[in-house]
Amino acid sequence: MHESEWLPQLLSKHDLLQICNLFNLSVPGFRSDKLSSRPEEQLRLIVTQALKNGIGAKKNGSGKILTETFFSKIVDEMDDLIQPQWKNLSFESIVDELDISVAIRPYQKLAFIREWFPDKYASHVETIRQNVIEKQELFHSISKINDSDFVDRIIQDLKKDVDFPESNEYLQFIEQIGVTARWEQIKSTLAGKHTDRERLMFISGLTSLDRFLGIIAVKDDYEPLRPVAYSLYVKEREKAYQSEYARVYDESAATMQLATRLTKELEEQTDENTKLTEQIEILTWEIKRLKDAREEDVQREDALQKELGEQRKAREYAEQFKELFEELVPESSEAMIITDKPDPRIKQVFNKCIFSKNFLLKEKLNGNIHNLKSKIWFIDRQSFRSTREWVLLKQFLDENDFFYEEYNDYLELLRRYMQVIQSDDTEDYN
Repeated sequence: MHESEWLPQLLSKHDLLQICNLFNLSVPGFRSDKLSSRPEEQLRLIVTQALKNGIGAKKNGSGKILTETFFSKIVDEMDDLIQPQWKNLSFESIVDELDISVAIRPYQKLAFIREWFPDKYASHVETIRQNVIEKQELFHSISKINDSDFVDRIIQDLKKDVDFPESNEYLQFIEQIGVTARWEQIKSTLAGKHTDRERLMFISGLTSLDRFLGIIAVKDDYEPLRPVAYSLYVKEREKAYQSEYARVYDESAATMQLATRLTKELEEQTDENTKLTEQIEILTWEIKRLKDAREEDVQREDALQKELGEQRKAREYAEQFKELFEELVPESSEAMIITDKPDPRIKQVFNKCIFSKNFLLKEKLNGNIHNLKSKIWFIDRQSFRSTREWVLLKQFLDENDFFYEEYNDYLELLRRYMQVIQSDDTEDYN
């Protein structure tokens, strides 16, 4: 029975598309780049007919594939899949290797043994055909690989992808959490144990962090302990992270409370400063009027001068308070505030940092936004009336690792701004 009668049953839709592209097969009325939209069975019919048309033909042509050309061309495309050491293997060993390979497609395995071992292929082709028809594994009853061997081999291959940390990473973590002295003590105790039983019994009697430290001390001597060491490392690292997170969270909460109080006091002082400025202008004009009119009422002028001095001191105090606020909420050249309707108080505190939503979208559209990737973005969520517009922008920022915070009002902006400034002063904890 010719391969054209059973081989196409072996092919998935992806396989069929690969073969159509490789041999320039197409569906009448459809471009080759539109083949993926055609039903699987239509593609299978195209490949089957091309193989049948190639029977007895002298050369490939439109809709015709010679069987020899079919298999040889497939093998030519497999250079990156064939292992160099396979050149020295027997047919039986090659079949075992192909049987267990998940990277090589079944039709490629078939082409491979037909090209490399044509005599063996001829003697086993009927078994292979029967396996395809009955939907068995391609090399069923030919390969010596059983289910147990297959599972063991896959597990071994998967283990190759596991990359445990180097010892230096563990030691840096031990130093980072401040338990180097404890580790040295445990290591010294283990050095005094003379047998594996004594050492492992000592480690098993330890708890929590001490057990992790003990396993790190001996992991290089006991290969099975390497995944245990990594598992405990992840656990202890998570505990340390949670502890640090709680500390930073408490500091951030205190900072936000301070920001709330200072914001309220700033607003009060700003109003008071406005009133004081108006009063100073009135008093200054009154003094000038008195001098111009030469109504030198010394006692009145002295009283006015004294009141003027007191008002100026009050204004200086207000300005000093504003300077204190600016120290706690410093203007950063790295900060960019995106809003279409900035609160007047935002203009007063962050005048040089404010940009419109259109500026952000324009920079994203023309690609210049990547030059601003080092910036810290504070984005007014209220400027995006369209949820879809905001979701698309947020997805873009997340995928390109931009650092941004969103806010809804003036007070939330101050809180997030101070929190970022505070976190910039705190060393990141890995």
